[in-house]
Formats: sequence, structure tokens, C-alpha cells
Amino acid sequence: METGHLGYFLLNDKFIFLHFRFQSCWADEVPKPKPWLLRALHRSLGGRFVQRLYIDNDLSQFVGPLILNQLLLAMQEGGPAQISYIYAFLIFVGVVLHVLFEAQYLLLLLYWL
Repeated sequence: METGHLGYFLLNDKFIFLHFRFQSCWADEVPKPKPWLLRALHRSLGGRFVQRLYIDNDLSQFVGPLILNQLLLAMQEGGPAQISYIYAFLIFVGVVLHVLFEAQYLLLLLYWL
């Protein structure tokens, strides 16, 4: 066997493991009166799924433009300066959080590959 294929087999094993784990959790969920896909995903993937579900890297990219829109609207309406400072601070916090989420996402991605 060539050494270049070792990474493929390890990745494929993880996929197969997660696939069967999810199938088992979904089989437990189906007989319930109200089966939830999210509950099965949470049981099979654990904290990784919840983390990616609620604090997604892609969604954090939209925080800056949305708050910037509110900042510009507040400035056009001639609102108090404190509101503008709050929006500017929220943009800063959103960018910092996005950088942290991006770093965490890339570390998880490198770990799983």
C-alpha cells in the first residue's frame, strides 16, 4: 500500500464510524412520538454539532454588515452619538468573535483531516 492513501483510509474510517453512529441514533429517535433530526444529530455528533449549529463561522460573517447598516441609519437620522459608538463597538466585537470562530473552525478542520 502506498503511504499517500493512508490519509484517505483514516478519513474514510471516521466517516463510516460517524455514519453508523448517526444511523443508530436516528433509529432510536424514529419510534418516538415526535422524532427530531436535531436531537439525533446532537446525540451522534455531540458538542461539535451544537457548536457548529449555534455559533457558525459563516453566520458570524453577517454580523458586521448588519450592524454597519444600523450604524449608518442612526447617523442619517441624526441620533445621539452614544448609539453610534455602541454600534461601532458591536462591529468590533463581531469581528473579534468571527476571528476566534474562524481559528477554531480551521483547527477542527485540520484535526479531522
